[in-house]
Amino acid sequence: MSDTATLFQNAETTVEEVVVMLSHAQQVTHSQRTTYYRSALFLSASITEAILYELIRRHLDNNPELCNVKTSTKYKKIHTLPRVVRSDKQLVVCEKETHPFRLGGQTGFKEMNEFALKAELITRSIFNRLENVRKRRNEIHLHALSSSRRSFRKYDIEKTANVTHLLVRRLLNDF
Repeated sequence: MSDTATLFQNAETTVEEVVVMLSHAQQVTHSQRTTYYRSALFLSASITEAILYELIRRHLDNNPELCNVKTSTKYKKIHTLPRVVRSDKQLVVCEKETHPFRLGGQTGFKEMNEFALKAELITRSIFNRLENVRKRRNEIHLHALSSSRRSFRKYDIEKTANVTHLLVRRLLNDF
C-alpha cells in the first residue's frame, strides 16, 4: 500500500473516531460535552496536519526546486556591543542564516504552514485558517496552555473540518 493510500486510510479511521466522539457528545449533558469535543478537535487537527503534510510532500516530489524555499531563520551571535544604558538587555551583532525547508517526520505544523504560504501552495486565507486550527489544537496541550481554556465546542470541530475540506480539494485538484 502506498504512503498516500495509508494516509487516507488512517484519516478515514480517524474521521470515524471523530464521528463517534460527536455522537457521544450529543448523549451527555451540556457541561460534559467539552471532553468529547476536545478529543474530537485534537483528532480533527491531526487529520488537517496530515493532509497538509501530504500536499507539501506531493508538491516537493513534483517540483524539487521548492526545497530551496527558505523558511527557517537562525541568528548566530557575532559580537556583544558595550552597554550604554543600565539595563538587563544586551545589544549584539548577529549573522542571520536562512535554511531551506526540509519535510520530515519532525516537521512541525507551524513550519509546514509557513512553507506552504511562502511556496504559494496555499492562500493567505487558508494559511490563517490553518494557523487557527494549529492554535486551537495547541490549547489542548497541557504543557503549552497559555490560557485557561476549558471549553471546546462542536463549532471548533466544524471549522477544522472546513479547512481540511479545502486542503483535500486542493490536493485532489493539484494531483
